[in-house]
Formats: sequence, structure tokens, C-alpha cells
Amino acid sequence: MWYRPTHKNRRRARAKNRGIALIMVITAIAIFTAVVVDFTYSSRVELDLAANARDEVRAYFLAKSAVNLSRLVIHFQRELDKSPLASSNPLGALGGALGGAGGGLGSLLGGAGGSSGALAGIPGLSGGLNIQLYKLIPVDSGMIQLFLGGAGSSAGAMGDDDFFNDDKKKDAKPSGSSSETSPVFGADGLPGGKGKVKSFGDFQGSYHAEIDDEESKLNVARLNIPSGRIQQVAIMQSLLMFGDKRYEWLYDDEDANGVRTTAKDIIINMKDFIDSNQVASTMNPDDQVNPFVDGFSDETQPYSRYKPTYKPKNAPFDSLDELYRVDGVSDRFMAAFRDRLTVYPDINRAINVNTDDPFMMLMNIYLAANNPNDPNLQSPLTVQQILSDLEMTKMFPGLGMTVPQFVAVLQANKVAVNPALTQNTGSNIRLSDRTETFSIHAEGDVGKVQKKLTAVIRSDNALGQLLYWREE
Repeated sequence: MWYRPTHKNRRRARAKNRGIALIMVITAIAIFTAVVVDFTYSSRVELDLAANARDEVRAYFLAKSAVNLSRLVIHFQRELDKSPLASSNPLGALGGALGGAGGGLGSLLGGAGGSSGALAGIPGLSGGLNIQLYKLIPVDSGMIQLFLGGAGSSAGAMGDDDFFNDDKKKDAKPSGSSSETSPVFGADGLPGGKGKVKSFGDFQGSYHAEIDDEESKLNVARLNIPSGRIQQVAIMQSLLMFGDKRYEWLYDDEDANGVRTTAKDIIINMKDFIDSNQVASTMNPDDQVNPFVDGFSDETQPYSRYKPTYKPKNAPFDSLDELYRVDGVSDRFMAAFRDRLTVYPDINRAINVNTDDPFMMLMNIYLAANNPNDPNLQSPLTVQQILSDLEMTKMFPGLGMTVPQFVAVLQANKVAVNPALTQNTGSNIRLSDRTETFSIHAEGDVGKVQKKLTAVIRSDNALGQLLYWREE
């Protein structure tokens, strides 16, 4: 039997269909909106990732440029150290040039016509000239742009907004002086036309580098040197630093294995970690021939307590971070001494007296004294006076002191100096005033990206031998 829908039923069916259509439209709009938002977000993320990747490359090479410029400064420092100027008298020469026969500034410096100048009475102020170029010359992009005029010639530079829209500006007329055009390269970078060329020093971002003297630090690699005299000096340096009463708290607590180590234990462990045998050493700091002698125990035994276990390296340190593997060296120990330790200089190089660290300077004073227990060094006032006089010898920026000046300051304060420093100041095993190993800490910044590079360079006739490289 055929059923004919009534008007009321047809109206209900149409209303039901309209509700379904509305739900479908809303659902479709929601899906399309989600797709568009996700596409827009993904596009923005990919754009930012591309920009960051571009900036990371820029920042890396800016930091590398800072390292290379630092190596150039180190090369010039080496050439300056070999010049006759390094052995001249800074006060006499400068005073004679400025004062002449009339005095004035020449009289203050004690040059010709002013040999009894006001500064001549400072102990140790007269002596050889020790110019430290690595402290005088700033390795900084701002200074480079200032000297080369790059900051003012930005017409050829490409901004961040131009990275994806460079095609629109190919037809733009170059602005600026004629130095911005090249008769060799066209605007598209191909030979045969005239186009914009960046001037040297015109770049996006910035860089900066610090050059540190590694030889003004304690070289723990000298603990394994074959020479007994140098080994004894290295032991003395280590005991003065690690055994200082201000750091006794470092050795109060037991480690995770329930073992308590002393400063003497750590010195022996450092030596055993890099020596060539598997026998634990014993130490006699008073023995100038054999301050370290082989004991009867196995040097690998302390490392069997660690999980996972490992053995001493029995080879020279490659980086300062390897000290963490030495038994007894903790995070607290490295936090206290890391900035004063090194493993990179040649083991035959003595400590450089030119340090800005008061603790290291105090250690150098005790090291230079013929008797570290000299009564004059027991007086805080005398020690403070010595430190003040040593600072006065470096009163001019970039002018370091020499070993004779250092010795003169101690003698002026009635401290008996070790004869090795007065008889053979040029190549003594305790202290020196020249450096051949430097660390470079460079940073490159572009946009939101920063790259850090650390390099350790030993100067030579070229741009230096690379001893260590780290990227962050």
C-alpha cells in the first residue's frame, strides 16, 4: 500500500536535512581552519628554523673569524718578544724621548734629564720592556668595523628581511660611493657587470674574543716530567695551591665510595694517571733527584671502585676536562681551581709571573722566595705591600713585568730570593715573563643565535699550532 507523506511530515524531513547540512558546514570550516592554522604555524616554524640555521652558520664563522684574528695577534706577540725592544728600558727610553733636558713628563718617568723621577723609586719599575699585545689589542667586531669603516657602508649589506626577497632588489640602483661597485662582478655575482660589493668589515652580527695566558697557570702535566728538579718545583707549586688553608674544607668530606683524599693524595693521583707504569707512586717533596718514587701498590686499585670501572690513562692529558677522571678530583675541587690549572703548555715552560689573579701572584711570591717560610712573608702587611708594588710595575695598560722586576720587588721588601732566579733569569725552571701558549675564547652572535669557540694555540713562526678546539 503506497503511503503519501503529509505536509507536516515533509516539513519535518526538510528541517532535519537542514540541521545535518549545518553540522557538516561547521565541521568542514573547523577542519579547514585547523589545516590553515597548522600550515601557517608550520610555515612560520620552518621559516624561523631556516633563519636560525642561517644565523648559526653566520655566528660560527664570525666566532671563527675572532679566533683567526686572535691567532694573528699571538703571531705579532711572538715577533715582538723576539725584537730588541723587548730588552730595552721602558722608563729610560720613554723619559728620554719625552723629557729631553727639560724634565716634565720625562722627569716623572726618569729618562734623560730626569733620572731621579717620581716613578723611579717604585721597586722593580725599571727593567726590560714586556709589551703584551694580546691585552692591548681588542678582538671585537665593533672595533674592526670602526677601523675599517664597515659600520658606515651598509648599502651592500643584506638584512634579515632581505634574505628571502633579494630578487626584488636586484634592479635597484646602488647607492653610496663608487667603492660599492665592481667592474668585475655584476649584481648577480657573475663576471661582466657592475654591482654592489660588500666592503670588508660589513656584516650582520657581532663577535668578540678573549685571549688568556695559559702559562700563568699551574701546569699539572709538569708532575710527570723526567727532570727531578722541575718535578720538585711542580710539586711545590701544587702543594702551595691545593694545600692552601683556605681550601682545607675541600678535603673534609668522604666521596661516594667512603674515601677521603688529601691535597697530597690528589697530586700523587695526577702523576700516576699520566705516567707510563701501573705502580702507585710515593712523594718526597724535599728530594731534588727523585721526588716521586714507585711504591708497592697498584695505581689502578682506586678506579676499581667506580661504576663503570676504568683505568688510568698512562698518557699525557689532552684537555683540562680529563682531570675529572683523576681519583679525588671532584666538582668542588674543579670549581675551586679550574681557572688556575692548565695541561696545554710545554712541560719545560715555567709559570709566567704576569697574572691578574692575586692568588696566583701570591703563589709566585712563595715560589720565588728562597724560603717559603720566610718570616717577612708571614706578615700580612708585608705581603700586601709586595702585591701593591707588583701592581705598580704594571701601571701602564698592556705592559707586563719581567722576572728581574719581580725579583727586585721582593728584594726591596727584604725577601730572600731563590738564587736560580737571580743567576739565570732567562731560562730558570720556576718563573718566566714570556708566553707561547694561549687560550682563545670567542663568541659569535647573530640574531637569536650565539656560537662559542674555545681554542688553545701554541705560537710558532706561522699562525700557531692548534692544541685544543671546542665548539658550543
